[in-house]
Amino acid sequence: GSLTEPIEIDGCPDCTSFWLDSGELQRLSPPEGNGARPARMEANALAVVLEILFQLPVVLL
Repeated sequence: GSLTEPIEIDGCPDCTSFWLDSGELQRLSPPEGNGARPARMEANALAVVLEILFQLPVVLL
């Protein structure tokens, strides 16, 4: 995938868990030269994902 493709968040309707496929979080915060990235960049990428999840509609079963 490229940086312009949407990031897909997968979820389980039975247990309401969610996950990102391999490589999708890295598109939010791409690795730097040696593959190591500061914890702050990782935290920012996770914060973006959580913000997206908070915007999703809630379905009560």
